[in-house]
Amino acid sequence: MRTFTSLTTFWTCHSWEDFPTHFTGDDAASLLVAWTSLWHPEFLAGAQKIPEWRRIETVDEDFSGALITLAIPTRRRVSDEEVAKLKSTAIVIEGPVERERDVLAPVLGSRHPHWCEQPWEQVVKSFFALGYTWMQIQLMTRQLRYSSTLDSERLTELAIEGAQAAVASKADEANDRLQAAFDLLLEERNRYYPVTANLLDLTLVFPVGISELSKQLSRSVRQNWLGSATTFSQSLAGHPELTSHVRGMIHERKLELAGGHDQELPLQLVSQLTLIKDLTKGKNVYQENLGSAPVTYARRLPSLAAGMPQMLERLGFKGALHLPFAAESHPYASAPLFSWQSPEGTQIPSISGPLLDASRPETFLKLGVVIGEQVDSYHSATVVLAHWPAQYHWAAEDMFVANQYGEIFGRFRLASEVFDAYYNPGYGESFEEDDYRWDYLAEWVQEKRLNPISRVVDYWRLYARWRALGIWTTLIEVLQGTPLPARPDFTGWHKELCAIMMDNDQQLKFDGLQSSFDQCEGRLASQLVELTGYQTSEPGDQVVFNGSPAATAVPVAVSEKPALITIPAWGYAVVSKTDPVPSASKSRSTSASRMIEDGSLQNDFFRVDIDQTSGAIRGVKRFKPRAKNLLSQQLAWCQWAKSGSLEPNYSKMVAKEVEFKALDQQTAVAESSGDLVFGEDSLARYRQFVTVRRGFPDIHFAVDIEPLDATRTDAWNNYFCVRWAWASEAASRWRTVGGQRHPCRLERFSSPGPILIEIEDETILFNPQGLAFHRQSSLRTLDTLLITSGERQRHFEFCVRIASDELGQRPYLPDDANLVFAPAMTKENRTRSSQIVPRQAQFFQIHPASIELLEATSVVEGDRVVGVHLLIAETLNQNGNYRIGVPRMVSRAQAVDLQGQFLYDLEVRDGEARGVFHGHQILALKLFW
Repeated sequence: MRTFTSLTTFWTCHSWEDFPTHFTGDDAASLLVAWTSLWHPEFLAGAQKIPEWRRIETVDEDFSGALITLAIPTRRRVSDEEVAKLKSTAIVIEGPVERERDVLAPVLGSRHPHWCEQPWEQVVKSFFALGYTWMQIQLMTRQLRYSSTLDSERLTELAIEGAQAAVASKADEANDRLQAAFDLLLEERNRYYPVTANLLDLTLVFPVGISELSKQLSRSVRQNWLGSATTFSQSLAGHPELTSHVRGMIHERKLELAGGHDQELPLQLVSQLTLIKDLTKGKNVYQENLGSAPVTYARRLPSLAAGMPQMLERLGFKGALHLPFAAESHPYASAPLFSWQSPEGTQIPSISGPLLDASRPETFLKLGVVIGEQVDSYHSATVVLAHWPAQYHWAAEDMFVANQYGEIFGRFRLASEVFDAYYNPGYGESFEEDDYRWDYLAEWVQEKRLNPISRVVDYWRLYARWRALGIWTTLIEVLQGTPLPARPDFTGWHKELCAIMMDNDQQLKFDGLQSSFDQCEGRLASQLVELTGYQTSEPGDQVVFNGSPAATAVPVAVSEKPALITIPAWGYAVVSKTDPVPSASKSRSTSASRMIEDGSLQNDFFRVDIDQTSGAIRGVKRFKPRAKNLLSQQLAWCQWAKSGSLEPNYSKMVAKEVEFKALDQQTAVAESSGDLVFGEDSLARYRQFVTVRRGFPDIHFAVDIEPLDATRTDAWNNYFCVRWAWASEAASRWRTVGGQRHPCRLERFSSPGPILIEIEDETILFNPQGLAFHRQSSLRTLDTLLITSGERQRHFEFCVRIASDELGQRPYLPDDANLVFAPAMTKENRTRSSQIVPRQAQFFQIHPASIELLEATSVVEGDRVVGVHLLIAETLNQNGNYRIGVPRMVSRAQAVDLQGQFLYDLEVRDGEARGVFHGHQILALKLFW
């Protein structure tokens, strides 16, 4: 055994109070190695001292016979001459990063392998853990509380006695001394921090090899595994023994699953119903594969959504991990353990952080400070150590070993145990949708996914049809009183629908679903016409069904003239050629009597001026004196300077042809074509159709853009877009997320549904119809992105609604994006029956209009349909009373959770269910007749 006069490391600080915990990477690892490696039992026994640290200014003193370590940050501050002087009289280890390789093997030489044998390997690890714990306790007390009461003499005595016992091959005696030393450190911590921290070991599971998961399971600490149901299925597929092991550890409460989703979809881009379906399916897949469904909600992919707590609470989750896996996309809560509240008031216990990377050395360099700061601030501490399977930094082993001698750093818990012990103060912390900012477009472009923009459009187009088909199927069952013998596979269709958003072969899936939906619509239309009881033999007569949550205008021919007929939401109308032409709106102005006049399109509400040189919309004005321009529009290519300049470069529209056409007495269109030009270069060819109709305050657009050159991969700095401009810089903005209205203050944001601009008494509603990515380039201009890198779609449709209170128009229609997509199902050439039936009816009557029907399914007993299960959601963040009517008289009604479990009874009056709703609330109801 070699002897030393001292065990010394040099630091670039003056005391523990300013110890540098800010270092990262190899610098942080080197500081840990330089200190903890000196606690090897042979070093302690040879020096008869515990390690010491010295200020870098003392490097010129006499250290003859010492063992010295110089961490990387220290070595940068020490000259080569000073290092040479130290090496002349002492053993000096420069810039160590790994203990075994850089310190133990060079110093111990041939004796090093002996310490790698059992039980001595565990003894050595315990001494390293003692040194690490002593370091962290000093940081907790000295750096945060500027004092210390540690009995250093007794700790020195115990460490040396334990080291001597270890060298003498007395493992039990060495462990006794180690236990006593750890007890001293625990006592010191308790004097300042008499709180046991919650430690969560969080493994981020992804499809990896069997060895990584097996190594992770061998860890002695209690573990939480985070992953979607699909991820677990792929990881454990074909490994029954590993699956059985995981099931056993879950049963023994040594392992807990955290997750919830079947697949982690982009929350801000899909509907609420899709999220509920995905979470419900996820729970079933977990249960099937692992015998247990998660009670802790978590997702690895950013980001979360403001309204998630109510979904999670009503799906049976105990709590959630509100963790910033991508800091720039995620808000931080005011405390690591808090009550997460959704806008309508539902709360769920949640863990917010800090999220520490267990694979990085800086996590363990500052661990004591992190725990101490939390206790000082919140009187409790919850620390999450996240990592990939079996990928810990070696310093984690020191903490794990230390905790075997006592809960010095805290207690490793399952997440559900933390939630069970959580005290809810009665109030929660809520966030706005703007607080969750993950940039899906930039991510998809970076991953080189095809069609990063049109995949969202395709999803919403098919989602509207899928939802309508499901509700129509339920309606048929309700009307006939029996379930359909061969119900369409809506679950399988929904899986394909979600795949369109995530997979690269979305066009194939889109075409397949379109074909399936077309066939299904034909069958359902025939059955619905028969069940309504209206039959006709008049040529051209139609029964038109509206499969959307808002009244829809459908172009039809009556009295041999084209017209637009309004059909109620979730209802039908019978249209005959012998019907009178609907009269024009009473608000129609005399100046709008002609739809094309002086280079403008006109209807009852406004005049749309078309610029003859560009083909863009120069202005939209009301028919009143001194009317202000409400809106301008143009197509453009945009390039933002890399330097971060706020002045982007835009191309110009140069029209080669502008033509006005009156399609009929009700509809007029302006067709323009030309080039998008920047400088002297033509960047793309365009074709734009602008359509207006009488009686409707909408402007419809159909655009074709054919770029002549490829766009760069920087999604937000190089793109083709449609630009909107309005007059006032003081306008307020609202966007649609999941079908619900939220305030928007971001420059870049996602909104596949309507965007609302409120300017004094006017309301402008942009309906992008699934075009989800937008950028406000100035206080009164907005870019809606059409083409960026990887986008192959060249045809786009969208519309704008100009509404005002004086016209009695609904200022915000949350599901307008579905109107164009919703199917109009017709059945012609039937035989007239003698029964009298209404020529127009609404099957599902839901009031007020801010309540949207998401889903309807039949309640079946035996072979009879005895009720209907409705899922509804409030969209405008308003409170009030609701009433719901269905095609049968309701005798009783009840509210249930999202798992179908009874909550409370509802009032039934006049055959309708009645209740109270809150803003952005999701309600599940069962109505019986």
